[in-house]
Amino acid sequence: MSGTIKGIRFLVQVVSFLTQSRSLLKCPQSTSLPTKWKNSQKISRGAVSGCRQWRTMKMRTPQVGEVWLTQDFFNPENEFRPGVVVSVEAYFQCRKDVVLLPISSKVERARCETDCILHDWREAGLAKPSYVKCNPVTVKDAMLEQRVGRLTQADLEHVLNCLKKVFGF
Repeated sequence: MSGTIKGIRFLVQVVSFLTQSRSLLKCPQSTSLPTKWKNSQKISRGAVSGCRQWRTMKMRTPQVGEVWLTQDFFNPENEFRPGVVVSVEAYFQCRKDVVLLPISSKVERARCETDCILHDWREAGLAKPSYVKCNPVTVKDAMLEQRVGRLTQADLEHVLNCLKKVFGF
């Protein structure tokens, strides 16, 4: 009996939550979040500011050089972190995974020769000067939240050259 009551209470909470957030699903430009999310939806400092766009059922294929917000795999305090895609479309089509290089706005920490400072960070859709950490991370497509922008050709070539140094080719 107690399990049934808990189940019903849970369903009531879910319906209440969906009712509150229904308007958000209709309007991706909305900047208000349900009360439960206001403190938990932190975006990394290097990410763009503004509204969070809701994912559609059919997501576009991430391309090499694009900057995406993804669930933060290094710092659980930040919910999202920008990363640059370095895997090709065929890899995504086969595995539904994307290989990303994390982007950080703490440029003062870029000490290694494989840390690539982005010269055209504004064109990439970032809010602050940033650098790319050349330590690849594979993430599922479900972890990709929003496309932020694209690296310029010069920055992309610099990042790919740094990545080659990491692997020794």
